[in-house]
Amino acid sequence: MSKLNFCRSSQGSRSINKLHQRRVLMAALLLGILIILADWARRPGRQQGNVPAHSPQTTQNAIDNRLASVSPTTLPPDNFLAVSTPNSTGPQEKKGFFPGVRPELFSGIQDDTPSSSEEMLCCLHLLGILQKSDLAVLRKASEGRVSYAQLFRQPEYYRGRLVTVAGTVRRVHRLALPENQYGLTQYYQVWLFSYDNPGTPLVVYCLDLPKGFPTGMTLEEEAEATGFFFKRWVYPARDTLRTTPTLLAKTLEWRKPPPPLPKTSTVDDDRFIPVVIVVSLLLAIVSAWMIYVRTKPQRPELPQELPDFKRQALAPPAKVPGNEPQQ
Repeated sequence: MSKLNFCRSSQGSRSINKLHQRRVLMAALLLGILIILADWARRPGRQQGNVPAHSPQTTQNAIDNRLASVSPTTLPPDNFLAVSTPNSTGPQEKKGFFPGVRPELFSGIQDDTPSSSEEMLCCLHLLGILQKSDLAVLRKASEGRVSYAQLFRQPEYYRGRLVTVAGTVRRVHRLALPENQYGLTQYYQVWLFSYDNPGTPLVVYCLDLPKGFPTGMTLEEEAEATGFFFKRWVYPARDTLRTTPTLLAKTLEWRKPPPPLPKTSTVDDDRFIPVVIVVSLLLAIVSAWMIYVRTKPQRPELPQELPDFKRQALAPPAKVPGNEPQQ
């Protein structure tokens, strides 16, 4: 009689154990990586961007606003430039003006020139109207948002009209006003790059600024302005003389960005990213090892000697109490 072999083959069980171990280890590593990414994504400043409220869009037909025929160094102050092109290529019909505006004062305004003392009288007149007018009334009377090209190409049509422009403010500084009958002492020169033409600035003269609005030469604030279109003004750029539309406004509508989230630590959190990665990997490895040890199948201990089946077969069965037949 051949002997029975009760020793199980361990090759299949070993391959199953290795596969199970690999799966547990990979699951733990993936969990650690997810923890690292979640911690990195929730940090202050990761969810915020410097994306503006409106994405700048360039115009299809670029406008060349250079006056290259005259050098800025040879231009006398407070002098007009003679231009051969007409002031406007758009419609010349007139509409009703905002109450109090005197259109006859516009006859002394000439486009593509620096500011002059004659034009300052009209400028102060419009600023006086802005000072005593309610901002909500001015916005309601506006002809709506206009583009840079509309103001640049049709100055005669828009002169003295209430219009609205929007864009990114890059520069703001305060200027003094001469003594006048309106009691105005200062205003702010705002360089605004409109969304439809972000490469060329508009100049807005504001009587006041929103509370907390910064000033300086290197700004990046989103704002909207409603005011009177005044003229196409000449200013000295780095390369040559250029022209730009100018507006007179009461104030700006500041699209103030949300305040940044407070940082939990004064130390830069990026320094701790390698430490977090190492700790997470160690925790993942320890977790995988503990899971493997607890789930590792235990082999039963085999007897040192094989059982004698012949002896067990000849031995009488053991009596179990309660199983005896009745006499």
